[in-house]
Amino acid sequence: MTQQTFPLPISEKSARGFTFLEVLIALLIVTMAIGVTAGAAVQVIHSEQTAADLRDAALHLQTLACRTYLHDKEDGSVDGGLSGGWQSAHEKKVTANNEQETFWTMWSIRPRKGGTSRSYTVSFRNRTTPSE
Repeated sequence: MTQQTFPLPISEKSARGFTFLEVLIALLIVTMAIGVTAGAAVQVIHSEQTAADLRDAALHLQTLACRTYLHDKEDGSVDGGLSGGWQSAHEKKVTANNEQETFWTMWSIRPRKGGTSRSYTVSFRNRTTPSE
Protein backbone atom coordinates (compact mmCIF):
# COMPACT_ATOMS: atom_id res chain seq x y z
CA MET A 1 0.00 0.00 0.00
CA THR A 2 1.35 3.37 -1.00
CA GLN A 3 0.93 6.38 1.13
CA GLN A 4 -0.58 9.30 -0.69
CA THR A 5 0.34 12.90 0.35
CA PHE A 6 -1.92 15.85 -0.08
CA PRO A 7 -1.11 19.56 -0.03
CA LEU A 8 -1.09 21.03 3.42
CA PRO A 9 -4.19 22.96 4.41
CA ILE A 10 -3.84 26.74 4.37
CA SER A 11 -3.76 27.07 8.11
CA GLU A 12 -0.79 24.70 8.41
CA LYS A 13 1.10 26.49 5.56
CA SER A 14 0.75 29.91 7.13
CA ALA A 15 1.98 28.61 10.45
CA ARG A 16 5.43 28.07 8.88
CA GLY A 17 6.04 31.87 8.41
CA PHE A 18 7.68 33.85 5.63
CA THR A 19 10.82 32.94 3.76
CA PHE A 20 13.91 35.13 3.93
CA LEU A 21 13.43 36.23 0.31
CA GLU A 22 9.85 37.34 0.98
CA VAL A 23 11.01 39.45 3.95
CA LEU A 24 13.79 41.03 1.87
CA ILE A 25 11.38 41.95 -0.93
CA ALA A 26 8.92 43.45 1.58
CA LEU A 27 11.72 45.51 3.16
CA LEU A 28 12.82 46.72 -0.27
CA ILE A 29 9.29 47.86 -1.11
CA VAL A 30 8.93 49.65 2.25
CA THR A 31 12.33 51.34 1.84
CA MET A 32 11.43 52.56 -1.64
CA ALA A 33 8.09 53.92 -0.39
CA ILE A 34 9.81 55.78 2.47
CA GLY A 35 12.39 57.21 0.06
CA VAL A 36 9.73 58.50 -2.34
CA THR A 37 7.73 59.99 0.54
CA ALA A 38 10.80 61.69 2.05
CA GLY A 39 11.79 63.13 -1.34
CA ALA A 40 8.30 64.53 -1.84
CA ALA A 41 8.34 66.05 1.66
CA VAL A 42 11.68 67.78 0.99
CA GLN A 43 10.31 69.17 -2.29
CA VAL A 44 7.20 70.49 -0.54
CA ILE A 45 9.31 72.23 2.12
CA HIS A 46 11.54 73.81 -0.54
CA SER A 47 8.50 74.96 -2.53
CA GLU A 48 6.97 76.47 0.60
CA GLN A 49 10.17 78.45 1.28
CA THR A 50 10.31 79.68 -2.33
CA ALA A 51 6.65 80.72 -2.21
CA ALA A 52 7.21 82.62 1.04
CA ASP A 53 10.23 84.40 -0.49
CA LEU A 54 8.24 85.31 -3.61
CA ARG A 55 5.39 86.67 -1.50
CA ASP A 56 7.75 88.77 0.64
CA ALA A 57 9.72 89.96 -2.39
CA ALA A 58 6.55 91.06 -4.19
CA LEU A 59 5.42 93.00 -1.13
CA HIS A 60 8.79 94.73 -0.73
CA LEU A 61 9.06 95.55 -4.43
CA GLN A 62 5.56 97.03 -4.38
CA THR A 63 6.55 99.10 -1.37
CA LEU A 64 9.65 100.41 -3.15
CA ALA A 65 7.66 101.23 -6.29
CA CYS A 66 5.02 103.10 -4.28
CA ARG A 67 7.62 105.04 -2.27
CA THR A 68 9.38 106.05 -5.48
CA TYR A 69 6.12 107.10 -7.09
CA LEU A 70 4.77 108.99 -4.06
CA HIS A 71 8.01 110.74 -3.14
CA ASP A 72 9.15 111.28 -6.74
CA LYS A 73 12.75 110.52 -5.77
CA GLU A 74 15.07 109.02 -8.33
CA ASP A 75 18.16 108.78 -6.17
CA GLY A 76 17.38 105.43 -4.54
CA SER A 77 16.83 106.96 -1.10
CA VAL A 78 13.41 105.33 -0.67
CA ASP A 79 14.75 101.83 -0.05
CA GLY A 80 15.55 102.39 3.63
CA GLY A 81 13.71 100.32 6.15
CA LEU A 82 13.04 97.13 4.23
CA SER A 83 11.89 94.70 6.87
CA GLY A 84 12.52 91.02 7.21
CA GLY A 85 16.22 90.95 6.37
CA TRP A 86 16.04 92.03 2.74
CA GLN A 87 18.72 94.02 0.94
CA SER A 88 18.01 96.10 -2.12
CA ALA A 89 19.91 97.40 -5.13
CA HIS A 90 18.82 100.27 -7.33
CA GLU A 91 19.74 100.98 -10.95
CA LYS A 92 18.80 103.64 -13.47
CA LYS A 93 18.55 102.91 -17.15
CA VAL A 94 17.72 104.99 -20.21
CA THR A 95 16.45 103.45 -23.41
CA ALA A 96 16.12 105.43 -26.58
CA ASN A 97 14.57 104.82 -29.93
CA ASN A 98 14.27 107.20 -32.89
CA GLU A 99 11.66 109.46 -31.35
CA GLN A 100 11.89 109.30 -27.54
CA GLU A 101 13.95 108.46 -24.49
CA THR A 102 12.52 106.39 -21.68
CA PHE A 103 13.91 106.54 -18.15
CA TRP A 104 13.62 103.35 -16.11
CA THR A 105 14.18 102.55 -12.44
CA MET A 106 15.03 98.96 -11.57
CA TRP A 107 14.91 97.62 -8.04
CA SER A 108 16.45 94.29 -7.19
CA ILE A 109 16.11 92.68 -3.77
CA ARG A 110 17.39 89.49 -2.19
CA PRO A 111 17.26 87.93 1.27
CA ARG A 112 20.26 88.85 3.43
CA LYS A 113 20.58 85.28 4.70
CA GLY A 114 18.68 82.05 4.51
CA GLY A 115 15.79 81.47 2.15
CA THR A 116 16.51 81.09 -1.50
CA SER A 117 19.54 82.71 -3.08
CA ARG A 118 17.43 84.25 -5.81
CA SER A 119 17.23 87.91 -6.59
CA TYR A 120 13.87 89.46 -7.46
CA THR A 121 13.67 92.48 -9.76
CA VAL A 122 11.02 94.98 -10.79
CA SER A 123 11.38 97.69 -13.44
CA PHE A 124 9.10 100.62 -13.96
CA ARG A 125 9.13 103.59 -16.27
CA ASN A 126 9.73 106.97 -14.64
CA ARG A 127 9.06 109.15 -17.67
CA THR A 128 9.35 109.35 -21.41
CA THR A 129 10.61 112.45 -23.19
CA PRO A 130 10.93 113.28 -26.87
CA SER A 131 14.45 112.88 -28.23
CA GLU A 132 16.18 115.96 -29.53
